[in-house]
Amino acid sequence: MLALYLYFFLPVPSFSEEEVVKKIEVGKATIEWKRTTGVLDQNFPQIITVRNGQSIDTICESHNIADLKRNEDNLIIGFYGQPVKYNNKLNLPKRILNYNVKVDTTYTK
Repeated sequence: MLALYLYFFLPVPSFSEEEVVKKIEVGKATIEWKRTTGVLDQNFPQIITVRNGQSIDTICESHNIADLKRNEDNLIIGFYGQPVKYNNKLNLPKRILNYNVKVDTTYTK
């Protein structure tokens, strides 16, 4: 009985819709920087994904993304300091969709 009560009446974290902060079109593929917020104000990481047809791949999940831009042969991801998810440092892929992935840690809040 207690388990049933807890199942139906305890608050469960839920997500709002993901907000697309920035979108970059690369041929038929799309690179998106998304922000997710929770109803209970959880600290969800922001994500950068690549959608190519039906395939979706996550490039990065981080709490300190500052910017996303494309420059000639480079995809530049800006961060407030070193890229981290919670308190863990991140390693990012070196290439995506024939673009070199560059990290810019010079952003400040």
